[in-house]
Amino acid sequence: MTDSMDLPEISAINALRYGAKAFDLAHSAYNSHRDQCLFEFFRVIDTRLDTMDKTGLDNFYTYLESPTGKQRIGRYIDCALNTYSRRARTAIALLLADSPSHRFKEAEKATFIKAMTGMEDSVLDFFLAVCKLPRDDTKYAYPQAMICASEKEALGFDKWEDEEIFINISELIRLRVLAPNPSTVGVIQSGGKSWALWFGVTNISLKMVKLLEESEHMNDVYSSLER
Repeated sequence: MTDSMDLPEISAINALRYGAKAFDLAHSAYNSHRDQCLFEFFRVIDTRLDTMDKTGLDNFYTYLESPTGKQRIGRYIDCALNTYSRRARTAIALLLADSPSHRFKEAEKATFIKAMTGMEDSVLDFFLAVCKLPRDDTKYAYPQAMICASEKEALGFDKWEDEEIFINISELIRLRVLAPNPSTVGVIQSGGKSWALWFGVTNISLKMVKLLEESEHMNDVYSSLER
C-alpha cells in the first residue's frame, strides 16, 4: 500500500488553478458540441420550412406556440442534444417538422424519440440491416424475421459477433423499434455456435427506417455543401 507521504503534494493554489482550467476546457467543449447539435437540428427545420406554403407555415408556428407544441419542441431538442448520432438528430428534426413523406401517430413519435435518446450509429446500422431481412407476414399478428448462425455471413451480419447480435436485438426490442418474436419460440441454440433468433419487424419499424434513410440522404446533401 502506498504511503500517503509518497504522494505528490498539490497546493491549494495549484488545485484551484488546474481545476479551473479543466472546467473551462470542458465547459467550452460542451458548449461547442451543444451549439453544433442545435445548428444541425434547426438547419433541418429551416430546410423543411422553406418547402411549406403560407398555410403550412402558419399552422406550424401556431402549433409551436401552443402548450403542446412548446412541450414537444423542448422534448425533441433534449433528445437531439442527447443522441450520439447525427443521423438520429436529423430524423428527430424531420419528425418535429412533420415531413410529408412520413406520417407517424403520436404514440409512434413518442416511441421514436425515446429510442433515439442516447442512440449510437453502430446500433442504427444494425437496426437498418435487420429491417432489410426477409419477413414472414403470413402466420402471425405482425411480420417475423430471423437471423441464424449458418446464414449470418450470407445475410451480411458477419461483421457483428454473435453476442452483439443477441444484445442489439434485445436492446432494439426494449426500445420498441423492433417487436418481440410473434411465435412462442424466440431463440434456438444447440452446440454453442449453432443458433437461430426470431423477432418482429413491424410496419412501424419500416416507417422508422424510411425516416432514417431520408435523414441520411439529407446529411449527405449537407456534407456535400460543406465541402
